[in-house]
Amino acid sequence: MPAIEKLSAGPNDFRLQTAKAMVLMSRGGEDNLRSARDAFIAASNERPETTMASDMILDLDIRLNDTKDAERQAMQTLAADRTDPLSNYVMGSLALQNDKIDEAETYLRLASDCSKPV
Repeated sequence: MPAIEKLSAGPNDFRLQTAKAMVLMSRGGEDNLRSARDAFIAASNERPETTMASDMILDLDIRLNDTKDAERQAMQTLAADRTDPLSNYVMGSLALQNDKIDEAETYLRLASDCSKPV
């Protein structure tokens, strides 16, 4: 990490936060995964147009079984891109869990209607 820190533009630098998050994810454990999510949030704030960080935040929300944050993150992503396959898949899955079949079908169709379905 010290080499990346020297090249970074500051503590919230996208590359630095992404590298930090990847290291934390590789260590595993709930605390590290939560810290990785925080690092991806910082990276996403630095470059909001980059979907990779948003997808990783959503993935970590799911891994941590944090359905409220997963729903919030998915809705935030869908506000910017209604066709985002991962966010549509997550929203469809959450709707299924809540027996909202029609809503689930809509989201899951959108998830599968893209060039790279989930």
